Amino acid sequence: MDFNLSADQALIKETVRRFMQRECPRETAHALDEQGTFPAELLLKIAGLGFCGLNVPEIFDGGGQDTLGTAIVIEEIAAFSPALAELYASVSLSGGWVLSRLGSPQQQREFLPQVAQGTLKFTLASGDSLAEDGPRVDQAPEGFLLSGRAPFVSPAQRADYMIVPARSEAESNHLTVFLVPARQPGVQLRPVQTVGERGLGVAQVSFEAVRLTSEQVLGGAEQVGQGQAQLETLTALEHLVGAA
Repeated sequence: MDFNLSADQALIKETVRRFMQRECPRETAHALDEQGTFPAELLLKIAGLGFCGLNVPEIFDGGGQDTLGTAIVIEEIAAFSPALAELYASVSLSGGWVLSRLGSPQQQREFLPQVAQGTLKFTLASGDSLAEDGPRVDQAPEGFLLSGRAPFVSPAQRADYMIVPARSEAESNHLTVFLVPARQPGVQLRPVQTVGERGLGVAQVSFEAVRLTSEQVLGGAEQVGQGQAQLETLTALEHLVGAA
């Protein structure tokens, strides 16, 4: 078995390394962290190189499915700036990787072109759906009400959307995964200070009667109560990010 990188993968590795050496050497990354600054311009430059679209199908202006290429990008960025690496992952993996596999056609059309451009960030806010204060959802007129908390969400303060698995109040064995706008009324963030990743925007997240519709269910209305299989995929994603 050949474990060497392909020519394309080696090119990705070299391109990202040179970019980081030029645009974000360790001294710059350290200064950004000390200031708690979110490196938005650097993320857009990475998108301009095409790397935010590595998990976005070509029909949505991406480069197809390249999970290993994405892991290489994360590894090279993290060698200089762990915070920027996780922000990149929030676009390419939590956004492109998840929506390409689990999103409804409407969600893919709406979100994936923006993911490829690096302008839309996602984060997994799962908390512990089995805990008493974990995310819970109940039926409400014209949709759902989401309540509960997720204690450590990264990068919550920078995300545009949170991916939230929530148990049903009525049937605890039913799990539904929602795409929740991070600035939606009822979503509350309490910043958490972290060492080496101050610009990342880690926070404790509370959901206080957040009103949701069936269109905000990951995969569409037919996935209501069917989130256990989706959660397994999301857990695999967390392991992938951790390994990278």
